[in-house]
Amino acid sequence: MATESYKIANNLDESSVAKIRSLEKDLGACILALEPRNAVKQLREEDLEKVRKLEKDLHVVLLAYRPEVCTIQ
Repeated sequence: MATESYKIANNLDESSVAKIRSLEKDLGACILALEPRNAVKQLREEDLEKVRKLEKDLHVVLLAYRPEVCTIQ
C-alpha cells in the first residue's frame, strides 16, 4: 500500500478522540487513526471475512478502495 493512500486523522473532534482512547484502554493497545485519501469500498460481510482471513494469514492490515482509485490486474 502506498503511503500516499492515507494520512493520520488529526482533525478528530473531542468525542471521537475520547472513543479511541476508551478503546485503547479496553484493549491495552495504542490505536492509530488513519484517514483514507481515496474512497474506501464498502464490502459485503462475506467479502469482509475474506479480507480478514487474508490479513490474518499475511499479518498485515488491508484497505479496500473503489476500483476507480486503483488498477486491478
